[in-house]
Amino acid sequence: MRSLLAVGCSSFALLVAPAAWAQGWGAQGGVSTGGGGSYSYSGPAVGDTHANFGLANQFVLSTNLDVGFVYTARSGGDPPLDQSTSDFSVLFGTNIGRLWALDYFVIDNLSIGGQVEYTTRNDGDDSVFSIAPRVGYNIAFSDDFSIWPQAGVTFSSEKGTGDVAGAPVETTERAFGLFLNAPILYHITNHFFLGAGPFINTELSHSAEAEGGDSADLPKTTNVGIQSVLGGYL
Repeated sequence: MRSLLAVGCSSFALLVAPAAWAQGWGAQGGVSTGGGGSYSYSGPAVGDTHANFGLANQFVLSTNLDVGFVYTARSGGDPPLDQSTSDFSVLFGTNIGRLWALDYFVIDNLSIGGQVEYTTRNDGDDSVFSIAPRVGYNIAFSDDFSIWPQAGVTFSSEKGTGDVAGAPVETTERAFGLFLNAPILYHITNHFFLGAGPFINTELSHSAEAEGGDSADLPKTTNVGIQSVLGGYL
C-alpha cells in the first residue's frame, strides 16, 4: 500500500512540477528545453507603485494651489507709462482651482499640454483670453518623488471699455512671454500628487491700443518665486 502511495505521489509531482516551474518563469532570458519550449524566471509579481506617473498615454489635470511667494519686477514702457518698480508678495491660496492645466504624455515622461482661459465681465463688455502651451519632462527620483520641469509660452488679450475725455473707448491690451517651472512632486498615492517648486515667467512684449488710436508699449513684467501644485492623472 505504501509503495502504491509513493508511486502515485511521485507521478503527481512529475506532472505538476513542470507546469509550476513554467508559471514562475517568464519570457525574458529564456532557457531552451528539449521539448522546444523556452522558460525564464522573472521573480515575484510586482504590484502597482506611485512610480506609474509619466507613462505614455496618461492625461494629467493640475491646478496651481496659489500658495508660495513671488517677486515681481516691472520695467520699460512708453512715456508717461514707463516705470521701473518691484514688489514681493506671499500667496495664501486665494485663487485655488481658478485655472486648470491639461497635459498628455506622448511617450514615457515627455508631456505636452497647457492652459486656456476665457472670462467675461460687465455683461460681456470686457473679456480676457489667455493661452499657455507647454512641454514637460518627468524625472523620477523614487516611487514617491519626481521633478516635472515645464517650459512654454504665454499669450493674453484683454478687451475692455475705458473713459477718454468723457467718452467710452474700447481698449485692447496684449502680452506675450515665456515661462519655466520645475515642481518637485510628492505622489501621495496612485493617480494623485502634490508639489512645489521654483518658477519664472517674463513678458517679451506688452502693449495697449485704444479704438482708433495708436498702440503704446506698457511696462513688461517678470515674476520669480515658488509655487505649489495639486493634480491627478489617468
